[in-house]
Amino acid sequence: MANKSLATAPADQTILVTGGAGFIGSHTCVELLEQGYNVVVVDDLSNSSEEAIRRIGEITGKPEKLTFYQVDILDREALDKVFAAHDIDAIIHFAGFKAVGESTQKPLEYYWNNVTGSLVLFDVARNHDVKNIIFDRLWRPRDDPYHRRLSQARGHQSLWRDQIHARAHPYRSAPCGS
Repeated sequence: MANKSLATAPADQTILVTGGAGFIGSHTCVELLEQGYNVVVVDDLSNSSEEAIRRIGEITGKPEKLTFYQVDILDREALDKVFAAHDIDAIIHFAGFKAVGESTQKPLEYYWNNVTGSLVLFDVARNHDVKNIIFDRLWRPRDDPYHRRLSQARGHQSLWRDQIHARAHPYRSAPCGS
């Protein structure tokens, strides 16, 4: 049963990292592996490379504790197979489109990928009784000119994901950057 080992040692826990081949995701994987966790990465490689996964194993010296699946978070069946193959204790969700300029040119594609993809992930997680999810909102207002220019569309996506996840799992969500 998922979440059974949250009070045990990291070596007994498995963390799913979506977008784990990306910059922030790969660094998160390195930190988790160095702390002794088992890490399962789901990434569609649309903005990254499988080389990042190889390097994670090489940097940590723990490739045996790292499992990679090239899966799109919109693919419910593939995600379900990942969850069925591993006893996932928690999810760190970084997967999503994030290019500011492109998000204003292709807003529907961004909503579909980021909001719908998150909904699919949350639903599959719920079906496997995984309630511990940390996710990056992909939009965090900052007090500098660059971050003030972030598209409002991305902000709305993030708020929707926050609200959807909070209603599905009250008191268990922990968005990054709050």
